Amino acid sequence: MFDNSRPFQPARKLHYISEYLIQDFEKLEYDEIYDQLTTLLSPYNSILLNLGNIAVFRVRKFENAITDFKVEDILNPPSNYVKRFGRCNRVNQSIFYGAFDIVTALKEIDAKVGDHLCVGVFDLRPETEPYAQPTFVLGIPKEVPSGDEDMRVTSKITSQLLFTEFVKNVKMGDEFMYKTSSAISNYLLSDKYKDSIIYPSVRDYATWNIALEDSAVKKRLKFLVSFSLEVTKVGVDSFNVIEHMFFSLDKSSDLVKIVNKQERTLTFGSYIEGRNQNEIINNLLKEKLYVREK
Repeated sequence: MFDNSRPFQPARKLHYISEYLIQDFEKLEYDEIYDQLTTLLSPYNSILLNLGNIAVFRVRKFENAITDFKVEDILNPPSNYVKRFGRCNRVNQSIFYGAFDIVTALKEIDAKVGDHLCVGVFDLRPETEPYAQPTFVLGIPKEVPSGDEDMRVTSKITSQLLFTEFVKNVKMGDEFMYKTSSAISNYLLSDKYKDSIIYPSVRDYATWNIALEDSAVKKRLKFLVSFSLEVTKVGVDSFNVIEHMFFSLDKSSDLVKIVNKQERTLTFGSYIEGRNQNEIINNLLKEKLYVREK
């Protein structure tokens, strides 16, 4: 469908992207979308990081108050349970989704008053291979590897497509709209040396989410602690909750609830000693990416 013989002509790139975006994605097969994108995404100037020694938060909703569970209950689901497209996954593909602070994690699942939630906190370990940079960053790069003006412009156009697809607000029942971001994710992660993607939160572009391939979860995530929460108040950038802590009695994955509970207000720095991990990431990227505001 798309002629990539002259990939660095901005007008042609815009024309092809426009043609791509007007298609009926509900009817279009995923494999066809993937094939089209492998052409459209060239050139793309990748921003890469080797993130590590940083906390990752994952939240799940439960119908009732939580009394006991296993670590596996807050990890990514088995692939046969994945029946819908997600921002980074296709059907029957298991991807771990997390955030770098508890507030963003709660916003991402649209936590409301009365919700019963389970929070898992994990340590993201860096890749130990020399010179490894296994994480793609979705954003608008400031520079491209060439001084050629057409290449610089077409690379930014491509980056804008990726950014837009990853911050698209998709409603329940419209998951077919994730086909593009899912195909982009699988295209990027087809590189055997890459295992994760970080992308701006749809709730707040100044905060970040991470998606890890299932094969990378055991390798790069270390479980730290878990909490059950009942939401009692939702603020702009805070949540009031009733909290129970869970811990492991031994090396098994069974977690036991501490009887004592507490009421507290969760903010961006909760559970990580007040650190603003998104600011740490933004400082790493400020020379590489243009800042976008919501």
